[in-house]
Amino acid sequence: MRQNHGIGEKISEKWRIFTDLPAGRNRWLLFMGLALVLVGFFWTVWYLGQDDSSPEVLKEAVFSKIVPYLFRNERFYFWGEVNGQGDYYVFDLKKARLRKEDWIREYGDNEKVYRLNDRYTLDIQTRNGSRSLLLEDSSGNRKRVTDHLPQGKQPLSIAESGEAFVYAEEAGGKVDLYLYRIGTKDPVALSQSVSPDQLERPRWVQWSGDGKYVLVSGRWVYRVKDGGLERTLPGTGGTWSPQGDRLAYIGSEGKDKPSEEDFPTERTSPRGKKVVLWNAGTGDERVIFRAESEQWVVREVAWDPEGRYLAFPTGKQEKDETTFEEIHVMDGKAFHYVESEQNLMPTRLENMLLSKGGNYLSYSVNGILKLINLNTQESRVYDVYTQEEQDQTEYIRYDPGGVWLGQTHAILYVADNMEEKQVYRTPLQITGFYLSSRRDKLLVIEELTEGQKLRLIRLQSEKTSPSTKDTRDGSREEAAE
Repeated sequence: MRQNHGIGEKISEKWRIFTDLPAGRNRWLLFMGLALVLVGFFWTVWYLGQDDSSPEVLKEAVFSKIVPYLFRNERFYFWGEVNGQGDYYVFDLKKARLRKEDWIREYGDNEKVYRLNDRYTLDIQTRNGSRSLLLEDSSGNRKRVTDHLPQGKQPLSIAESGEAFVYAEEAGGKVDLYLYRIGTKDPVALSQSVSPDQLERPRWVQWSGDGKYVLVSGRWVYRVKDGGLERTLPGTGGTWSPQGDRLAYIGSEGKDKPSEEDFPTERTSPRGKKVVLWNAGTGDERVIFRAESEQWVVREVAWDPEGRYLAFPTGKQEKDETTFEEIHVMDGKAFHYVESEQNLMPTRLENMLLSKGGNYLSYSVNGILKLINLNTQESRVYDVYTQEEQDQTEYIRYDPGGVWLGQTHAILYVADNMEEKQVYRTPLQITGFYLSSRRDKLLVIEELTEGQKLRLIRLQSEKTSPSTKDTRDGSREEAAE
């Protein structure tokens, strides 16, 4: 019969060890030491298992409603409502401080108060169904500009310098336009009237980068110095370069003027057969792109912030439906990149953007965002359907070394090598986000069941700081050839 001596020997050995343990205080010290070792071990395991994007919340606040207005110098200016009481607020990202502040006279809300410069503001007053526009100086003196301001979304437009503005005035079924220059006694009537639906377009008035010209409805160019008509473009969809006085527009072949079907309304976009660059200062003009026989240019161009590169889509027009087939990026010289659209039904193009220097191109078709690194021609796609349904236009932000992207429940950072990192995640829906200049803090707006929440997060800046290196190494010129 087999005898099992091993178990008994192990038990005896176990009890021998415990009987050899020191008694009294020394025994308790030993147990405490073992406990600390175990606690340290399990804490280390837990820490290493954490997601390195877990947020450190610096400050948060809940409102029943938040209306964003301005983000400047690491400060978020907004209107907020708490317990039925609405006030103007400022959230300082640098100091992690939230306070009430009536900043409306300093910055304006672009609804009732428009800030021109340090000396003047424009006030819109509504009384008995009519709207008036008043010019007020820093001393409180007011001048009535008009009592017939129309009800459109964009009844006026202000020059970047703050020294001039264009406003609309109701005139029967049409809208008359006036140019007002600060320091002059009376406004100047612009020669072209427009239909009221033009006031619904966000950029019905555009100011040239040098401030010398103003473009109305993408077609009529006026001189700011005297309000005179400089030129009527033989096309539509005119768009100023952010720098200087260059302008790109969409032209038609075989005719000097676009037909009515080519002219954009609130719900349509311009179309034509070529893209033309025109210099308002010198008068020089040249065609940089001609569409093929079955192809149309179906949207106005989008410039990069430096005015070096421009992007535009081409596609087909069948009855009332436009199909987007390709996105072109050009510099007006030798570089020409073409991105073919693979969406099965590419009928809705939104938010076409170029980063500074033309390193990145992004656009969305039918709620799918495509992000392309033009240096490497690598691309990624993201679902932005929710953001566009809510008219969120600033869900993407460019840095020199990467891209920040707002998703429904997360904020992503895509580095210049297209490596993707999730820097923040929440079970709540994100409706907006803002970044500190050092990219070490993130302010998000989150949707609650009843209300909205502001949340300031500390980011791991060593992994998300923008790179300052120049990614333009000539590879794009080689790819273009």
